[in-house]
Amino acid sequence: MMPWLVQLRAVILKEIQQIRADKRILPVLVIMPFLQTTVFAWAINFEVDRVPTVIVDQDQTETSREHARRIVADGTLTEELVTTDPDAAWGELVAGRAAAAVIFPKGLERDVLRGDPAQVQVLLDGSDPNRSAVAGGVVARYLGERSMELIRADRKSTRLNSSHLVISYAVFCLKKK
Repeated sequence: MMPWLVQLRAVILKEIQQIRADKRILPVLVIMPFLQTTVFAWAINFEVDRVPTVIVDQDQTETSREHARRIVADGTLTEELVTTDPDAAWGELVAGRAAAAVIFPKGLERDVLRGDPAQVQVLLDGSDPNRSAVAGGVVARYLGERSMELIRADRKSTRLNSSHLVISYAVFCLKKK
């Protein structure tokens, strides 16, 4: 027989003898794991939603406003502040009042209408990696879907170039005060 198996058998026999010697420990061994599993199943929720987000709309057009509305539409991101100033967004991130900032640059609508790639920047507070990954994923998914819509529309037309939205990320680990 393998030595580790002999040791395991000895530990199991010792524990059984201990339980027989002290009957008060049996309910603790049976009830506590059940209670912990039950309580933790309801108490712990890893779903990320309502991530406070700053929208920086430097373009100030219907296109940029529509993109901002659609990005926060599912409730994963919540619009905490709408501004034209990227420094205000950075201030909100540093102060901990926001976990993400989506920046629509000046000329976004013009680039989309011309068929040129339009870049959208996302700033994420990386101090909570799960939340920043979800926030970045929401924006990336939306912009990817919208890019595919634009490309399909371009293929139906006679234009040679395809318009699409490009996302750039900047993830920062910010110390909370």
